[in-house]
Amino acid sequence: MIKSLIKRFYKETYKLSNTQYLYTFFLLLVASALILVISIRLLVGNVIIDKNSVSFFGKLKPSLSKAYEFNNPSDGTNNLVIVPEWQPQTQISIWLYHPDKTAEVFDFTKLTAEGAIVLKKAASGTYRLSIKNGSGSEVGYSIKITVTGSSTSNALLR
Repeated sequence: MIKSLIKRFYKETYKLSNTQYLYTFFLLLVASALILVISIRLLVGNVIIDKNSVSFFGKLKPSLSKAYEFNNPSDGTNNLVIVPEWQPQTQISIWLYHPDKTAEVFDFTKLTAEGAIVLKKAASGTYRLSIKNGSGSEVGYSIKITVTGSSTSNALLR
């Protein structure tokens, strides 16, 4: 079926003049580029990178989760500050997987007064952050992760 479509397309474009052929080729190229951009956006998710911080944001449908990875290149002397926000305020949990493959689950009770999760003297390596929506409605979220401490010269994103 695809082969017959390609043959038909080739026969139809063969009849076109040079200007019409270029116009058709341009439209196909633009459509392909749009499909590529949309695919990459869906696969990668929303990420904002700063020198010493990284931010993730998006929406989660009910009972789904989204995972992100980031790298802490420090020597274990820095702190990681994770500031989550979500709307509406519903049942959401944050799972943080450390470089040594251990996991911590955070909920409302483990946040500081500023609404942050602070990991003191965080180990260097790759961390994985998973956001899980346990509610029955869609949740919009944003999470900012910042390195604080003595040697905050490297970026977080992996």
